[in-house]
Amino acid sequence: MLHTQTDITGCRFSLYPMSDDYVSIILEALRKTDTSKVWQRTDAMSTLYFGRQSNVISCVCAVFSNARKDGIHMAGEFMFSDASQFAEEVPDAILLAGDETLSSSSAPFTDYPAYAKVSLCTDGSQNREKHIGEIVRHAKQLGLQPGIVPYAIMLKGSATTLFAYFSDVIDYARVHMPSYALQATVSVNSPTRDDPD
Repeated sequence: MLHTQTDITGCRFSLYPMSDDYVSIILEALRKTDTSKVWQRTDAMSTLYFGRQSNVISCVCAVFSNARKDGIHMAGEFMFSDASQFAEEVPDAILLAGDETLSSSSAPFTDYPAYAKVSLCTDGSQNREKHIGEIVRHAKQLGLQPGIVPYAIMLKGSATTLFAYFSDVIDYARVHMPSYALQATVSVNSPTRDDPD
């Protein structure tokens, strides 16, 4: 871990299964995911989770995994940020909920290869290049094969490792930056040659 600090985290996400049955896939994934330890709201465009950081990460990993289908290309867009300003909207039971593991789901979790693109946006942070260097080094330590492209870092690895990495980057950002937003795109079963499947 780069650093550990628990606080309220938010994630707004959208899932994009490349299937004619995409509505059923998304709704079933949301239904199957155990969200008892996060506050949630779904609208026409996306779903929002608030809660303890570990629980939010666990739930977005689970909902993505519940939507994944063999042979179907799917992408997920995730925007993580500090959500302390929304604390009054989150019930005390959610704020006091214990930490979950990354495999939190109503169904058994099976890990799988995935491909990701991440961008860390900061407000007023000094030494931005140093911070990017730190999170790239951490990705290397986790075996995620980071590659730097304009505006993003490209990653390859298991889904569990990728979502755990997102949590580590949030930990780092909380300590070293006045504010942050972590944007991540996760892809599975892509027909492009760069996909690890």
